[in-house]
Amino acid sequence: MDVHEYVLRRSPNLERRPWVRSRSKNSRLSLVDAAPFDRRKKKKTMSTPMHSVYASACFWSSSRSCWCLCIRRPGTEGMAASPPDYFVAIDAVSGLDPSTDLGRPALDPAFSLTVRVASRSSAHGACVRAGTSVLVSYRGVPLAGGRAPADPELCAGPMGAAEDGSVVARGSGVRVPGPQLDALAEDMRRGEALFEVTLAMPYYGQRKVASCWDRVGDAAALRVPCDVSLVDPRRLAGITGFSDLPTMPQYSVEIASVSGLDPATDLHAGAALDPVFNLTVGIASKGEYRGVCIEPRTAVKVSYSYLGLPLAGGRVPEVCAGPKEPAEKRTVVARGVGVSVPGYMLDSLAEDMRSGKAVFEVKLIKGDGDRYSRTVATCWARVGRGLDDRCI
Repeated sequence: MDVHEYVLRRSPNLERRPWVRSRSKNSRLSLVDAAPFDRRKKKKTMSTPMHSVYASACFWSSSRSCWCLCIRRPGTEGMAASPPDYFVAIDAVSGLDPSTDLGRPALDPAFSLTVRVASRSSAHGACVRAGTSVLVSYRGVPLAGGRAPADPELCAGPMGAAEDGSVVARGSGVRVPGPQLDALAEDMRRGEALFEVTLAMPYYGQRKVASCWDRVGDAAALRVPCDVSLVDPRRLAGITGFSDLPTMPQYSVEIASVSGLDPATDLHAGAALDPVFNLTVGIASKGEYRGVCIEPRTAVKVSYSYLGLPLAGGRVPEVCAGPKEPAEKRTVVARGVGVSVPGYMLDSLAEDMRSGKAVFEVKLIKGDGDRYSRTVATCWARVGRGLDDRCI
């Protein structure tokens, strides 16, 4: 069985409601059948009864309140809504030829992409919504950006249907740091360059992010779904009565100090930056019985504000926190070498550093930078202090 959803019902007279039939009213743990009931017809009103899809375990308290945990029964995956899958393939790329383009100081790459959305629900379709942004990066360096089709939107019907759409992502005047440029040239010569394509789409006032790793011309990419992250997965963590279930870790990041970003001496036009960030990374568990860990080989990536400009990177040492213990913290140093900053970003960064209002995005990434890597936490912080409740 897989846990599908948590349902909290508070009712002092739960056993009196006609749509709940308890098999054991007097027991501390009872299974309930929560399908709607029609009093006049004396039968369930659902075409697919909920009790055939879910089993509910209910825990009674001394105040006659009831906590219910709904669990999907085996073999019913097609009977409930499932999140859609997203796929991206890179059909072609221009402006990154090792012999003619990668020797220039600034690049103008263009990527021709195929974006696919597929519904896994028997009742609902799926869409790549208007306003979805597309970003193509190489080893953390943004190369090109674009937008998903808006008129019409890219949508697929239910029952496993899939639809493809074309997107062109372009970059202009892109400067790639020396080490990444050398690696990109070598990978392009061998046809092994691995690019990260990110779809960031509106999701009920927040964002859903799909991350894919593809090579140019790899047809198999449309068979491997992207990794999808939803904003604020901690919503169910720490609910009283469910603390023995796996809980999401609570991360924290503080920037103690930064060097190499002095507006007077470092942030001037044409300069290559070598920033160094001294970070404090923490993790804590809200569960009563389970601890949490930052695993070995977890990378840290520091970017400037919401503009997504990568500045520095490093590694976080393994750290674990036990249940109901204070947060465990470790010191991390993130460095950048030869970082080029576009003019408009440079002016904004210099002004923010002068006023002390510069906001940096810090990501904790599990993996080695391939398609199996995933972001486990994204935090925002200013130098000398964090921002309250900004780790997701």
